[in-house]
Amino acid sequence: QRFLESCSPELKADCTSGIFLAAEKYAPSKRWHIDTIMQVLTMAGGYVRDDAVSNLIHLISSASDLQAYTVQKLYSAILDDISQQPLVQVASWCIGEYGDQLLSGACDEEEPIQVSEDDVLDLLERVLQSHMSLPSTRAYALTAIMKLSTRLHENVDRIRQVVSIYGSCIDVELQQRAVEYNALFKKYDHMRAAVLEKMPLMDKALSGENEDDRDRKS
Repeated sequence: QRFLESCSPELKADCTSGIFLAAEKYAPSKRWHIDTIMQVLTMAGGYVRDDAVSNLIHLISSASDLQAYTVQKLYSAILDDISQQPLVQVASWCIGEYGDQLLSGACDEEEPIQVSEDDVLDLLERVLQSHMSLPSTRAYALTAIMKLSTRLHENVDRIRQVVSIYGSCIDVELQQRAVEYNALFKKYDHMRAAVLEKMPLMDKALSGENEDDRDRKS
């Protein structure tokens, strides 16, 4: 990983792939594996292979005892820097899935941080509004905000308002997603908790499927 910091841009893609393969084969623990992948995404997120996001999401979802730790680390990582798109995508997914653990300070692995519901929503809205965010990153962020409507207690009206605003977004895919979520609020609110419940552990064979598509199905 030290080489990754100093190597030329032309070598970063090969270097990140090599680190991922070595980590998958030789990781002494799931925490070490998760930490290693997150560090690579933080340092060189723009150079990672296409399946890096779905693979890390699968790894996190399979480590139930590390989810509070991981969502706290990812939240802190993107609080200061939302430029590394794969990192922001994984962080958004984790915040949507495990935001309740982030807010409760359930992390036993290290010192819990104090985070409010508004802090979490402020960060995800910043991702939505950032000129650095790719359309796919915005989709992760909007889905995370929607999922938090069943995990937060005091900000459901704020979430409803954000979803409504993006129903007229110029990004057609994001607009369609927002319209669907708005319909969930208005017509099928009694089903919202069930539709947005935490995703079950994904089969590794499916981890290469586009995460965006899976979120739409959720």
